[in-house]
Parts: sequence; structure tokens; C-alpha cells
Amino acid sequence: KKSNFASAHGMYHPNNYSSANDIAKLCYHTMKIPLFRDVVKTVDREAASITYPGHIYRWKNTNKKPSPLPTLIQEPAQKY
Repeated sequence: KKSNFASAHGMYHPNNYSSANDIAKLCYHTMKIPLFRDVVKTVDREAASITYPGHIYRWKNTNKKPSPLPTLIQEPAQKY
């Protein structure tokens, strides 16, 4: 509710802002998606270009993560 994303790519834009609470909610829900979890934990990735034969695109995840990565999705505590 206290966030605004003016650019779809996530790069800097002066009108991008968000609250910690909104980011926490976003993380909570996106971490439920297996493909998203796989992408987030990927350290390095390579892919051959289909536009430029012979060119290899390389990505390196530079996100700083706590070690070990904490579990963001936990089961509710059981009542006894």
C-alpha cells in the first residue's frame, strides 16, 4: 500500500519507492512459487544467443544473502 514501482525492470527510477512491510509481503508470496525460488537462488547462468550465433550470455547473481538463506515460508505452529 505504501509502494510505487514506476519501472517494470526494477532498475533505479526516482518514482520507485516501497515500504519494508510491502517488500516483506511481496517476498512472502513470491517465495511460494517454485520457479521463483529457483531463480533467486541461482548463482551463475549461461545461455546461447539465438540472435547472435556463437555469443554466450552470462549472468552472475550479485544479491547479498544471509548464509545460510533463512526459510521465509514456515508452517504455522501447531496447537496442542
